[in-house]
Order: sequence, then C-alpha cells, then structure tokens
Amino acid sequence: MEEEDYLISVDMLARIEPSHPLLPTCQEGYSKINVIYLRSALAGRVNEVKVARPQVHGDVAEAWVDDQEFIDLTQQKSALFGRRFNLSNEFHDHPTDPVACANISDEIRRVQNKIKKVFRQIAHYKATGELLDEAPQVEREYEGLALGRRYRTVQGNILYWKNKIKNDAATVDDFTSQQWDKTLKNYERELASLRTQIDEESL
Repeated sequence: MEEEDYLISVDMLARIEPSHPLLPTCQEGYSKINVIYLRSALAGRVNEVKVARPQVHGDVAEAWVDDQEFIDLTQQKSALFGRRFNLSNEFHDHPTDPVACANISDEIRRVQNKIKKVFRQIAHYKATGELLDEAPQVEREYEGLALGRRYRTVQGNILYWKNKIKNDAATVDDFTSQQWDKTLKNYERELASLRTQIDEESL
C-alpha cells in the first residue's frame, strides 16, 4: 500500500469506525507495521480498489463558505448531529425498558433521515447555488477507498482548471474559454456530490 492510499484509508477508518482500537496507532503515520495494522482494521469492511491517480494536488477554495444560507445549513446539520448524540446517550437511562429504547431508536432514525436531507441540500447548494427543500438524491458511483481517491482527483482537477483559466483564458477564443468554464463547473458539481457521499459514509 502506497502512502497516499494509506492516508486515504486511515481517513476512511476514522469515518466508518472512529472508536476502533487500532485507529490511534494508524493515525501516527505511514510505516510498514502500521500498514499491517490498518489492513487488519479494515479487513471485512472495505476492499482495496485501484483507480486513477490524481492529476494535480492542492486545496480548493470554495466561495460559498461565507454565504449565510450555507452557514444556516451547516448549523442545522450540526444541531441534528448534536440531537442524534444526545438521543444515543438516552439509551443508558433506560437499559431495561424495551419500549423506551424502541422509541429512542425511532427518533434516531427520524433524525438520521433529516441529516441525510441536509447533506443533499448542501451538495445541491454547493453545485448550483440553489437552496431546495427537497434536493435530489445523490447517485453513488464510488465507495470506500475509491471514493476518497476520486475526491482527491477531482480536487486536483478543479485547481488545475482554475489556474488554467486564470493564466491562459485571455489567450484563447471565446468558444474554448467557455468550454474550460464548463469543464470547471462540471468538476465542482462532482466534488459537491462526492463530498455528500463521503459524509453519508460516516453516518
């Protein structure tokens, strides 16, 4: 396992099983022994999937992070996660009451559905700038390690096209410039979709 795959896989383990006893050791860094520990931790959960390598690396700056509608959505998401956490703790108050536990489970499922709805709203808003009460379901194309790799690839592609448009758009004709803008927007929409899929994997 190469170091990049290792780091993606550690992130994935942290999402799908944050309390795994081997996670702290794996998070210490890439080494031969930690690769063995990581593969053991992921055994039976995910498979190593070989996909294309990222073309470019780098962070992508998102303009919507300061938008009030986006801030409201993220605050709503945080409140729902807090509600789910508090409900989970309520099981300890009723260890021998099956009716109370069933009611708590039902409420957790309702909160979980609301969380998924907010994730879809956020993804749609990032991609289009439009806030919908019922955003469309995200179509899943990647899972596990492949999902993490694709996310990094798309991040790199966005950075590449942003730099290309910034540096070279003035030297080409309008049609080519429009095609570059279209390519960038397509990658930005895909990134929002992938981010939602990553978030939903951690639920």
